[in-house]
Amino acid sequence: MISGYYYPANQSARSRADIHIEGSRYTLIRADGKPLHGDISDLDISNRVGNITRRITFPDGTLLETHDNEAIDTWIKSAGQPRNLWLHTLETNLSLIIFSIVFVVTLTLSFIKWGIPAISYQVAHALPAELSIAIGEHSIAVLDSTLFTPSSLSEEQQASIRSEITSTLLNRVDIDIPIKFHFRTMENSNGPIANAFALPSGDIFVTDKLVEQLDQPNELNSVILHEIGHIKHRHGLQHVIRSSTIALLTVFIVGDNLSFGQDLIVAFPTFLTQQGYSRKAEEEADEYALEHMLKLGLDTEAFATALEKIIPDAAKTKNSGNVYLSTHPDTRKRIEAARKY
Repeated sequence: MISGYYYPANQSARSRADIHIEGSRYTLIRADGKPLHGDISDLDISNRVGNITRRITFPDGTLLETHDNEAIDTWIKSAGQPRNLWLHTLETNLSLIIFSIVFVVTLTLSFIKWGIPAISYQVAHALPAELSIAIGEHSIAVLDSTLFTPSSLSEEQQASIRSEITSTLLNRVDIDIPIKFHFRTMENSNGPIANAFALPSGDIFVTDKLVEQLDQPNELNSVILHEIGHIKHRHGLQHVIRSSTIALLTVFIVGDNLSFGQDLIVAFPTFLTQQGYSRKAEEEADEYALEHMLKLGLDTEAFATALEKIIPDAAKTKNSGNVYLSTHPDTRKRIEAARKY
């Protein structure tokens, strides 16, 4: 016998009912005392998923809900009816559960490690340059309001540096995104920071402290070439695509009502993957800078010297976050590579 709650067709009222079984035949005994007879082949029985409520739909549209899963499975088996218990089998098999968890975790991490970077590379290089420029236009205002203060360099100094970079580099480097220079002051609790970085739009920011430390023109030129390398390879745009993809996928999986713990889930994969991505990006940008220095007849030693001059500043500010060095890992190895290039 199978017991449960009976719902007449097109009605929400329910009442207790029992199904009496004899072979493949059944008799439904309802609260109104009127029995309903038939064969199991006439019924639509929902698949078993764990121990959730099972639904039996009768030919006239009436419905019986029951938790007596074992009795239903025994009846289906004894009546020789085809069974669809694969999901129940999977969820009750410990070995399959462990394998599924390992498989899903491995697949997810592999997609984060290799799939998303490959996709972001293809997408970043397929997007028009106009999109990168639009991203930069909105970013500059945010940076100026949160990170930078106006440069203390005179207009003459800024014009002289721009002229040197334009004549030495820009007029001789092929790139499809217009390069624009911005001078700013950037500080933390220890004082001014030596930093340079590029937006996907071709906007390159150079801080006053960096200009002060790199007193030889080719030293600053080498750092600018490095930043142009980031723009050429569209590293910034790839970073945006990667981070957005991971965040969107996580929100899609866990929903948009994220708790603090779920916020960490969103941030942590991005943090992990960027440790590997940034090293590769820096190597590509270094390669671009050194290759073009040779083509332009500039001594690659200037790039190694420029990095060495930034290192003492990093030592002073490592606990408070030197931006240039924190986003440019393995500086000593990069210096060695520059000298061996």
